[in-house]
Amino acid sequence: MLSALLATACFSLQNIYSKIVLKETRMHHLRLLYNISKYTFLLLLPTWIIYDLPGYWSDERLEDTRAAPFTAFILLFLSGMIMLAQNVVAFSVIHFLSPLSY
Repeated sequence: MLSALLATACFSLQNIYSKIVLKETRMHHLRLLYNISKYTFLLLLPTWIIYDLPGYWSDERLEDTRAAPFTAFILLFLSGMIMLAQNVVAFSVIHFLSPLSY
């Protein structure tokens, strides 16, 4: 419950900050989404390299993924596209509404 509350608070703060940036800089909302995504990728890449990348070379991991590596790739790709679509819609709505209304 605490994690859900914290995630909602962070999401709300991101929306408020995004609206402030959109107003002050007159930046296009999709450009702002691009910049946020780029910096988030750069911040999370070291964590992924440290915690997840070594698991790809272990024997246990290979046995689990040999059956359907293409299926796993397709599911990851679809998940990324759905998240991208959700973020594009969210930033477009934030552009037209106040963060509190959103």
